Amino acid sequence: MLRLTVVILALAPGLARADAAAMCEARPGTSDSQCACATDALRADVGAEALALYDAVADEAASARAGGIRRREAWDEGIVAVATSRGVGITDLLNRMNSVGRAHRVAIDGCA
Repeated sequence: MLRLTVVILALAPGLARADAAAMCEARPGTSDSQCACATDALRADVGAEALALYDAVADEAASARAGGIRRREAWDEGIVAVATSRGVGITDLLNRMNSVGRAHRVAIDGCA
């Protein structure tokens, strides 16, 4: 399997929805209002298109996690699935989502 290195928030295996807000809510110690703030801040920082890609990867990864795949491998599968379906390069998408992930963590911390 393609070994992609990405530092990402933990995805809970049973998320009903998988998007930036749900990934924030899966972090211990976060609140709904903090996650709503962080999602708004992330959207303002990276733009709606990048946030939509991030949400799409998160959704694919959550589906893989629900099937029993470990977090890192699930995220890798999400990157590959979204890159393939959108006709973009895997490495390009990975680099872009790494940047969005870093911005998301900053937003979560900033909204604490």
